[in-house]
Order: sequence, then structure tokens, then C-alpha cells
Amino acid sequence: MVTQDLEEIEQTSNFAQLSSFLAKQHDEYLEMLQEPIDNSVSATVKSEQYFRNPEPVNIQIDLERRPNTVRAIVADEGTGMGRDTIRDIIFQTANEDASDGILNNMGAGLKASIAWCENSLRMAPGANFSTNAFHLLSRTDADAPIQRVDGPISNEMSVYNSEDEELWAEGTSELSADSFGTRVHLTAARSDFDDDVARMSSNMSMKASYVALVLGIRFRRLLGAHADNSITITYRDIDGDEEVTSEDTIEVPPVDISFIDAAESAPSDMADYDSFEEFEAAVADLEIPEDTKYGYDTTTITDDLGVTYNVSYEYGNIDLKAMGEAVDADDRNFTVTTDGSDNFRYRYRISTNDAGVDVYANGRVLDTNEWPFDISRHQTLNRFNGAIRIEPALEEHEVPTNNEKTGIDKTSSLWQKLRDWLNNDSRKPQRTQYESDCDDDDDDPSSGDGDDINDTNGGDDDTGTGDGGDDTDSNGDTTGGDDDETDDDDGGTVSGGDGDTDDDDDDNTGDDNGDDTTDSDDESGGDDGDGTDDDDETDDDEDESDQTGIEALVENLEASTKTGDSLRSETELDGGEIDIIHDQADGPTNLYKIVYGQARPEDIYEMMMYQDHFKRSGEGEYGKTILICTGLTDDAQSDYDSITHRTDDHDDTYEFVVVTPETASENLSWVTE
Repeated sequence: MVTQDLEEIEQTSNFAQLSSFLAKQHDEYLEMLQEPIDNSVSATVKSEQYFRNPEPVNIQIDLERRPNTVRAIVADEGTGMGRDTIRDIIFQTANEDASDGILNNMGAGLKASIAWCENSLRMAPGANFSTNAFHLLSRTDADAPIQRVDGPISNEMSVYNSEDEELWAEGTSELSADSFGTRVHLTAARSDFDDDVARMSSNMSMKASYVALVLGIRFRRLLGAHADNSITITYRDIDGDEEVTSEDTIEVPPVDISFIDAAESAPSDMADYDSFEEFEAAVADLEIPEDTKYGYDTTTITDDLGVTYNVSYEYGNIDLKAMGEAVDADDRNFTVTTDGSDNFRYRYRISTNDAGVDVYANGRVLDTNEWPFDISRHQTLNRFNGAIRIEPALEEHEVPTNNEKTGIDKTSSLWQKLRDWLNNDSRKPQRTQYESDCDDDDDDPSSGDGDDINDTNGGDDDTGTGDGGDDTDSNGDTTGGDDDETDDDDGGTVSGGDGDTDDDDDDNTGDDNGDDTTDSDDESGGDDGDGTDDDDETDDDEDESDQTGIEALVENLEASTKTGDSLRSETELDGGEIDIIHDQADGPTNLYKIVYGQARPEDIYEMMMYQDHFKRSGEGEYGKTILICTGLTDDAQSDYDSITHRTDDHDDTYEFVVVTPETASENLSWVTE
């Protein structure tokens, strides 16, 4: 192998120092794997307009399980990334110039997935960290050089030209031999893979089938948009003697919801119409008998920011038999339903826990079995399901998501207004009394799954039947949810969780694939070509004003210390450096993060580091971490809102305060309160 033209990766923040906190962006294996998959989708799918004139999207996911590790390769036939994109953008934290693509609304993204895998390898016995580093390979043309980056994460990573065609071709047997695009190699501990993916089955074929089913639900629209679109999973199991014990190929099927008594002429996609108004008219013209549980409705919602969204909502009693027949086709080598039942191994089952609606936005299904209704879940609603699709009216907008980009933002005004609309009596789920000969309900009334919305059913396929399904929590998450497995599909019950919480599947991505990006930071304000700035206040003046305001707050902090207090600046603690530590004589210790300007997502991550490192050091009683800055970027605000609801390494919530020159009180009560 020949390497050439080595160049150091640009990093605006200490990636190596932040890696342990980036790893916390993901809770489980499939959430980690979703990031590179989303990036591969975004290499071709730039917006909802893609579905009006789709072109082929082909992605291969290669899973190789060994005694201690599982290596995943996510490969695509997208446009690829050039040297400049990889060097200058990909490994910067929350670079706002790198969000080209429908699923690349910024977050930690691929960087978080890499960090999660490295943390997984470090924590697992027998998983060699040094020999399982990540690889990123990309080329923009079949004849172009391969641009390559190798792990592990460090502050001195480099991108270089590689002639390793063997590595380039690895895990791409289902893609075109001369294709270009991107390949991401990520290796994690086998224990994390086995625990998170269909954990009641040790069979690799069952685990791969489970992954296929999850992706078939999430990407149902994409997979059905073009006849040549495909997501293919190849897998193999390799034992300690390097013998392949099992291997196969699975084509991921689109998993669409079918409803009993659905209107035969019901429109399937907004993109089939020239305008949303035409789509609305088609839905309004449907002839739906009043005595059916089926419904189809549309609306437009304008949120508090003035952004308008087009919404469709199809709902009714789920037709599992029709869905199974559509997916378990003869030409597929796996089935999604359980033996002797129409219930799916994941998500679609007749149970209290699995009733609810799927929410599509930003290119894929973000949430499953959501329950946005103000009535309680109940066994008579076990067949109720629905599909909500949300699209911005204008292409430049996107649907707001949570920090991990894996679900719609439940704090947004869009979601609140959508809930109000859904809770109209004509759209709420209608309770159904089943006849005994057709009741597939697995939830016996005596099991406790009754009127309490917070009482969730164990209803996962982690049962004694060994069907390979994974635990889902009450949000349809792909993690191993409850520990009360029984021989009945939906037997055990666990407390907590309802349909109104975030679905952590996938999230959502935050990273970019580097296509068609520009560097807006290079634009100068008000420059007319004469080398001067025509504005009365130059950018330098603004920066100086920001710095002066922050310096004044720091000076006031120093002046406010009481007798017995101490301030320590730029103190290294437990491997991390903290800007200011305020040890109070009569109170807890507060930590300060100082930003001379707007805080970015990496600053929020460093605040997490402050709290975790200080508590691990055992230096004293922790109070809170205070961020002094001029404000937060939108991405930083989203991260801040999410992280303040999380728990730290000691199972305590993150205690953060943001102070700006405009919000600080004259007596600086924020210093001690």
C-alpha cells in the first residue's frame, strides 16, 4: 500500500478530550450505527424534493462478528468527499457549513459514533482497542484517489491518499465494482452488539434480520421511492479459529403500515402531487364509511418561529396480516413476523405498548409508537396505529429534532400544535371491543396493562420463544428494555414510559457527508472590495465589544468573592482543564466555562466534562457549572436543552447556568445561587 500527500485534520476543538462526552450522545449500538447510515442517505437525498424526482440510492451494511468484536462497514455510492471537506470540515464539532443533506441537521454525528465505538472497545475485556481503529475512506470519482483517515481519535489525525483498493472494496460486494462514494469502518465490543441487538437471540442471522426490520421501518419511504433503491445487509460470524460459521445477505424491505378498511384510492405520497393543495384535495375526496375506524386527514401548521409545515395523518386499526404478506415475500430469505402469529418481531404487534403512531420527518421515520393523545393507552386500543408525515412547506427548512437527531423535538411549538390538532375528537383513537375469535390481543386485563398511560407492556419479542426480537421500551426504542421476559410475547410489565417520550432509534444525524459545502465563515461583513468595511462598527469592533463584556463579568466574579473563598484559573483536574474553579467557604464549589463570544456545541460538551471530572476528583461538594458567554448558537441551545435533562456519571442531573452580559444581575446573584 502506498500513502501520499499526508495532511493534518483541522480541529477547532480538542476532539480527543471531548471523545468521552461525544460517546454519550448514543445509548446503544443501533443508534450509533444510524449516524453513518444517515450520512450515506444524505449523500444523495438533499431534501424532500428528492422524492419528486428520485435517483438511485444504494447502501450496503456489512456486519462481521468475531469472539470479542463486531465490525460494521457502511458503504454507499454517493458523491463522495474530497480532500478539503475531510480535512477542514468532517472532524470539526458542529461545523455549520457541513449540513448538506436531509439527515445532516447538525449534531455530533459521525464523531459521536466513532467515540462510542472507541469507548465500547476500551470498556470490554478482550476487545483490542489499538487494532480495531476506525477507517474513513471516500472518493469522488472511480478514478480519483482514495481519501483516507485512520483512527483512533487524536488531536493529530491526518487525511492522505491511499492506494489500498482491497480495503476500499471490503464490505461492498452488493455495490457497483467501479463505484465511488464513502466507506466507514466502525468496530465495537461484541458484548455491546449482542446486548443491544435482539439480545435474547445469540444467532447472528436473527440479529441481522432485526437490524433489517428496523431499517425497513425507518427508511420505508426511501426504499419505495425508486425501483433501484436498496439497503443491503451482509453478515458473517467468525469463530476463534477464523472459521466462518454463518453468513448471508439480506435485502432490507420497506415496511409500510396497512389499515383495516383503508380506502383503496388513498394517496400514498405527497410527492405524487404537484402541490400540497392537490394532495389535500385528493385526501378530502376519499369516501370513508362513518362506521370504520380508518381515517385520513391533512393540515398545515405554522410554528412560533413562522415556519409552515404540511402534515398528513393516516390512522386506524392495523392490518398485520396484510403487512406480513407484503414484507415476507418469497424472494426474501427472512421473515419479520413471529411463528404462529401475525405479530412482527419489532414494533408492529397487537399490544398496549405497541399501539401508537409513527412520525416521519427529515427523510425517515424518526419516532415509532408515539402516543401524543390525551387519553390513556388501553387494551381496547391495542390495534390502533397511525402514520404522521411532516414536511416543511419551503425546502430550506427542516423539522426540529431532539439533540441526538433521533426524534422530533417534543419541546417545539410544532409538536405542541400538532398534538392539539391530533386530539380533536374525530382524530383520537376510538376504543374497540374485539370478538373473542378475532382478538389477537396479547395483553390480558389481569396483566395490569389497563388505564394507566405510564404502565407499559413488556411486549417485545425478547421472549422464551427465542425468535430473536429485541426489547423495546415504551417509546419503541431498539435497546433492550425490560428484564421481565416471559414465554408470552407481551407478558411482563414494567413501570414508567409512555408514548410521549423520545424515540431513541436513531437517531438522527448530526454529521455531514461533505457534499457541496461552502465556508460561510470566510465571508467578511460589508466588504466592498476596497479593503475596508463600510459599516460604522467593524467585525473587529464587535469582537472587541464581546471580549470587553465577558472580561467585565469575570472581573465582577473575582471582585465578588467572599472571605475564605478561592478562585483557581485554568486548573487541570482529572485529565481535563477547567477555566475557573470557585471554592466557596460557605457553599459548594462552582465551575466556570468562559467563552469570548457565542457558545457552540463543543462548549456545552466541555461543561459536561467539567461536572463529571470534578465529581470524580472528589475535591469537594459540586454546585453547578456556569457558562459565561454572549449567547448560544442554535445548535448549542438545542444541546443545552437536551443535556440538562440527562444524568452524569454519578446519576445526578447536569446543573448548568448560562450568564451573558445582558442577563447578569448587578449584584451577581448567579455566582452563588
